[in-house]
Amino acid sequence: MEPTHIISFTEKSRKYDCEMYSIDQSPPNNIGPLKEFYRVWKSACGRNIYPAKGDLTFEKLKGWHSSIRITDIGQGLYTQKKIKLIGEEFARHWGKEAISDKIRSKEPPTQKNVDGYYQFFEYLYENHYCIGRGVVAGNDGKTTSMKWIDLPLSNDGKKITHCIAALIADCSYN
Repeated sequence: MEPTHIISFTEKSRKYDCEMYSIDQSPPNNIGPLKEFYRVWKSACGRNIYPAKGDLTFEKLKGWHSSIRITDIGQGLYTQKKIKLIGEEFARHWGKEAISDKIRSKEPPTQKNVDGYYQFFEYLYENHYCIGRGVVAGNDGKTTSMKWIDLPLSNDGKKITHCIAALIADCSYN
């Protein structure tokens, strides 16, 4: 499966690509354990387009708790995004601050990254999900090759209101 769009980001200590896939596309086979996370998400959809937050229970996410983040993304491109839950491993590599907070900070990202951020959410709101690949520096300053998946969630299974992400270390990234 080929992505429908690729958005590239370069920050101070991070360089990564977000490969956007249509919600009706299966993810590529080369995403390792994230494929199983996708299956958990997909099975929680039931008859809906997206799972409701309550459909992904603590038990269904067993083994992923430390490596996930759930963000309330609201229902509009420019609404403030709020991290609702973040696992320790996810926070160690990605931090605890939402990108929308960084945009509003005294030292915002480059305009190219801000544009990419809004483009990412545009695709997410238009029934896409993301496979991310790149190199990130954690809070300890060490760089790690990472792979992650961002999937839409809903309050009611019909309209996107949240995003769930899971990440893993990825030794194969160049």
